[in-house]
Order: sequence, then C-alpha cells, then structure tokens
Amino acid sequence: MLRQVSALLSWCVLMVLMNLALAAESYDEKYAQTDTSDPDSLHALVLWCRENGHHSRANQHIRQIYALDPNHAPTRALQGFVWHEERWVHESRLPPSMRPSQQQDKGIPQPLPPRRSVSGPGPQAQDIDWNLAIPSYPEAEARFRPFVESVIERMKTQDIFTMEGSWTSLIRPQHRNLTVSILAQKLVEGDYTDLWGPSKIIETLYKEGGQDAKAQARRLFPFVLTASAQSRNPDATLAFTYVCGLLQKRDSIPRLIEILDGPDSVVASGARQALSSFMLWPEREIEVQQARDWWARYHDRDQETLISEQLRDPNPWVRLHTVQYVSSDDRWDPRAIPTLIRLMYESDRRVLAETARRLRAIAATDWGLANSANAEARQRIAREVEEWWQEHRRDFVPVHLRGRERSPQQQHDRQLREWIHALGSIDSGEVSAALANLRRRGDDAIPALIDGLGHGDGVVRNRVRDLLREMTGQQFAFEGIRGDNHSRNAAIERWREWAQEAGHVQ
Repeated sequence: MLRQVSALLSWCVLMVLMNLALAAESYDEKYAQTDTSDPDSLHALVLWCRENGHHSRANQHIRQIYALDPNHAPTRALQGFVWHEERWVHESRLPPSMRPSQQQDKGIPQPLPPRRSVSGPGPQAQDIDWNLAIPSYPEAEARFRPFVESVIERMKTQDIFTMEGSWTSLIRPQHRNLTVSILAQKLVEGDYTDLWGPSKIIETLYKEGGQDAKAQARRLFPFVLTASAQSRNPDATLAFTYVCGLLQKRDSIPRLIEILDGPDSVVASGARQALSSFMLWPEREIEVQQARDWWARYHDRDQETLISEQLRDPNPWVRLHTVQYVSSDDRWDPRAIPTLIRLMYESDRRVLAETARRLRAIAATDWGLANSANAEARQRIAREVEEWWQEHRRDFVPVHLRGRERSPQQQHDRQLREWIHALGSIDSGEVSAALANLRRRGDDAIPALIDGLGHGDGVVRNRVRDLLREMTGQQFAFEGIRGDNHSRNAAIERWREWAQEAGHVQ
C-alpha cells in the first residue's frame, strides 16, 4: 500500500513538472510572437499571461507598456482605471453610477486621455547652442579659393532665376568642402544675409543622396539658420523653411515658429508646411499658439513617444495625420489599424471620409465605411475590422509595401535594425545574441549603430553607445536615458562626422 501511495505521489509530481515545462514553452512561443515595441501587442501578451497563470510576467509586461505609453487605455482599463476629470482614477473610487462596469452602452470607447500637459515653454531659437565652429576643408581645395569666393560674392547680386549656375558649380565634389567653410565664415560674420543661395546649396547637397553630400548639408545648415534671423528677403526665407523640413533638424522648430508668427503670409505658409512634417499635424490645424504648445510638450521627447501619444490624440485630425505618416514611404506601424478602428466612432463626416481613404490606402478596402453611415452601422464595421485585424495582424503587409523586392543591402540593413531593436528586450539571452551578432558584423554595423543612438528606447540607446565605444575606441559623451534630445542629437552628429572621416560611411 505504501509503495502504491509513493508511486502515485511521484506520478503527480511528474505531471506538475511536465505541465510547468509546457507552460514555460508556451510562454516563450507567445513572447517570440510579440512585438515588444507595440503597446497593443504587449497588451495581448498580458491578457494571455493572466489567463495562463503567469501573473508576475503579466505585471512585468504592464510596466513595459507604461514605459512606451503611460496612457495606454486598454491596459489602464484592465487594471480598473478610468479617465475621470483629467486624470486616471481607479473605478472603485467613483460613484457606482459612473463606473464603466455599470454603464449599458458598451459600443462606445472610453474617452481618450488628453495631450501631455505643458509644464513650461520649450527652448527659444536664441537658447539653442548650434556650436558654430567653422568647418575645415582639405588643403588640396585651397587652390580653388579665389574662384569659390568670387562665385559666392556673385550670388549676392543675382536674382533667383540666374543664380542656379552659381550654386551648382559650388557643390561640385572638388569645391564643396571649401564652399561650406567659406559660406559658414561669411554667415557667422554677418557679411552674407541672403539665404537663397545657401539654402539651395543645402537642398541640392541633401537630395544628391550621398553620405558626404548630406554631411556637408548638415554642417552648413546651422549657419544658415542663425543668419535667417537677419534676413529681410521673403523668397530667401521661404527657401530656408523648405530645407528645415528636408533636413528634419528638430532644433530648427523654434525658428520656424518665429517665422510662422511673422507678417508675410506666404513665408508663414512655408513655415507651417515645415512644422507639419515635424509635428505630424495637418497644416490647417497649425497656428502659432498650437505650435508653441506642441513644442513645449515634445521638445525633449523622442519620435516614438510622439507617435505613440498622437495616435491617441483627442484631435481626430492629428490621429489621422499621424496614421498617414506611419503608413507611408518605407514606414509601417501596426498601431495604425486600431487607431482607424477607433476613428470609426467619430461623427464628423469629413473624419469618416478620411478614415475610409486611409483604410483603402493601407488595406485596399474600407469595409463599406461611408461618411453617411449611422452609429449602428459604424459600430458593426468597426467590429468587423477588429475581428479581421486580430486574425491577420501577424502577417499583414500594407499595400504600399507589397511586392517590394529587397536588395541584399536592404536585407542587411534591416537585419542590423532588428538586432539593434532586440537590445531593448527583457530576455537577457536575446540581448546577448543581438550583441554577439552586431560584434560579428564589425565595421559594417557602425553606421546602423550610430542611427541606433536615436532609437526610441533609452535602454537601447545606452547599449548602442556602449557597443560603439567598445568597437571604435571613441568616447563621445552620450546619455541615452537621462540626456535631453538636443545633447543627444549633437553627440550623434559628432559620431557621424567621425564615421565619415574614418571611412565608415561613403
């Protein structure tokens, strides 16, 4: 009898161990399918963990979600919080009649959280240190100095229609380093206030596409921006606003806001267009005060935070414009679809028409969503799209990325980006594997690592910094978590300049 009891206990222990092993394996599989940069994907993992008894892991992933999006409404609701009187409040603290669990209308989403509060104004144009050190040029180019100086002087007296021959000769490879150096000097000294020629030089260099040309454009840009405060030529200032949007240097935003507040409506429209590319707002929604408030909210936030919060912005047009940004060119963010689903509950017909248009652009169908549809029809379509998305989100490819053949270089670059993204994983094994893979790529990984210094995750930024220091021996100051965007961007520029001089980028 004792032997039978002992055997039964052994069998029970074995079954428990086997079930634990199967559960662990299932978690690993589920985690491997999760996009840890997407709060919605992590939320699905949290729900699975809770259903399968992984409560400590569920709490760990909830912390991850709040690091990405402190106002992630589904996770807040899961923990019993509701948005009430401008803050998150636990449902138990509300009167019974106000608790969502007691409300009958389950078809309407809970209110969106508000925009990030403004704690104070962002830095003004005069507060930003552009480190205006005059760029050097190779000694071999010195023999061209008389020619370059004469062309630069001639540009000041030419109209915009005859100037093209001048600035195109200045950006030839044998002249461009010298051109940037001389123009920078003249702009700093206040001897050169016309911005049309320098702005067109920046535009052409940047659009040329080579790393060297883009680096020269970035070097000249701060000098043109500083001189723009003295410009009285509307056409030249308009050309300057265009290159602000082209180069996407966030520190140019305060100057653009100043131009937006200026008397010339045409020049202000150029500033508005450039600001739209930074803010991810439609141009018609941008006025001076809105731009100032936005800058106060986001001047010290990274792009991932901006996108995450604006996909939940109270203004439906901001959400739509952000969806357009994350689903165009080579970009794709799966959060676009849940955002469009929520927009189906809006009553504004123009919003509904644009929502349907964005659905067609992304998925090639709008599920019959019409701007004249009543609330019941819109809710039915929203449920259909939600069911479709839950089924296809893992393997969905948006229309603009379908059928694209990736070159070996594109595949190489994508693999590097995936390894860099994996540096933010909570799985230490995944982090170690990513570090090993990046080390094996050696110098080929350096340009991608420098880009990784701008990653949305501070942990990733710090690990990229440490790996760059290890691989290159360079010790540029860089704070991935505690630092502000301006100092980080300045450090990234120093890394890029070093990489170009060391021959890591062409």
